[in-house]
Amino acid sequence: MAIPPMVVRPFRPDDGPALAVLHRRAILALPDQDYSRAERKSWARGISAGGYAAAVADEELIQVALGGSAEPIAYCAHRDDSILGLCVDPDWQRHVIGRRLLQRAESMMAASGCEVARVNSSVSAAPFFVRCGYRLLGDGRHLTPGGLTVATLRLEKFIAL
Repeated sequence: MAIPPMVVRPFRPDDGPALAVLHRRAILALPDQDYSRAERKSWARGISAGGYAAAVADEELIQVALGGSAEPIAYCAHRDDSILGLCVDPDWQRHVIGRRLLQRAESMMAASGCEVARVNSSVSAAPFFVRCGYRLLGDGRHLTPGGLTVATLRLEKFIAL
């Protein structure tokens, strides 16, 4: 598979609107067998353009992947030893973009002294994390902005340098 051209750079505040759109699109595109329509709508409900800048102000590190048109097509957010979000626009999924962003975040985490990377993954994304070397720890839960609690899976991976 040819790797599409892309640039990865740190988040900039003007990325917020595009990240909010792709984040909503990715959540709403999750398969029906993993999340009901009501769960997906509840999860996507509270996403706002300003939320990403607020997360960065709260010491999250967000790396943004830009496609050929220089528009954000994916992002990965992490803090300390946790991957807090990895989101690829549905039109760009299955092109190694998520894997490249995850590897970059893991490298940054390892360089800062983390030995293990942890993620509370959507049920839909858990197989991706397993393919990337994560091991399943057990079930988790996520309270969505719309007030529903959805099933997640907790995973971890040894990343020490």
